[in-house]
Formats: sequence, structure tokens, C-alpha cells
Amino acid sequence: MFVYFAFGIGILIMIGAGVLAWKNSKIIAEQKKQPGPRPIHYTYTVQVTSRLDEEENSRFTPIYRISYEDPQGTMYAYLGRVTGERELKLSEATGIMETKLADVLAKGRLKAASPVMEAVIGEEEKEAVARLDHKLNASGGAGQWMT
Repeated sequence: MFVYFAFGIGILIMIGAGVLAWKNSKIIAEQKKQPGPRPIHYTYTVQVTSRLDEEENSRFTPIYRISYEDPQGTMYAYLGRVTGERELKLSEATGIMETKLADVLAKGRLKAASPVMEAVIGEEEKEAVARLDHKLNASGGAGQWMT
């Protein structure tokens, strides 16, 4: 008796999965029919380096940058948008940059920090930059980029 019951439940689950797959394929087909550009999904990263490197890089676009003194010399940290690679969500990368900024501020080593506003796109990036600027301003840190 139990075997028939389990078999019946299994059949219902398989039918449900089939219906969901069919609906999903219809939604995808409709999205492909819509004209216009497809949305690009960006990922983000935090890059820490000992050299100032802001040359054109088609895969990495900095949206926030800090420079600070380190025992190894001047260091640079960039929060940037990455295309073509699997990296972090913006909130995760912003959290890492916030931690880095807080650490540098706590040690009194910050030289400069600023957003790269011409590279910022979308509300989510504007909010991330504002979050970093708020942390910077709340601590009374430097707000100008010096080359």
C-alpha cells in the first residue's frame, strides 16, 4: 500500500516539474523575442595594488579608489566593475572595500579617497559609492584624489 502511495507522490512531483519547466521555457522564449539590448549583469571586485594603474582596461572599471600608506609604500585599492569574469556581487565587494577603508582610517594611513563618478552607472552603484563616501566623511577622512 505504501509503495503505491509513494509511487503516486513521485508521479505528481514529476508532473509538477514538467509544468514548471514548460512555463520557464515559455518565459525565456518571450524574453528572446523582445527587441532591444539585453541587460548586462556586472560583477565586482576589490583590487589592492602597489602601483597606480588607471589605464584603460576593458574588463575592469574602477568606481571607487583609495590610496594609503603601508609599510611597503603607497598602496592603492580599487572597487571596480568587472565584465567577462565571475566575481562578487556589488554588495559583497562594497563590504570588502568598506572594511579596507575602515582599517586604513583606524590606522590613520589614508592619503586620498574618491569615487570615479564618470564610471558609475545605475542606482545600485551610486548607492554603493555614497555608502563608502558616508563612511569616509563620518570619520573625517580625506576626500580628494591626489595623483
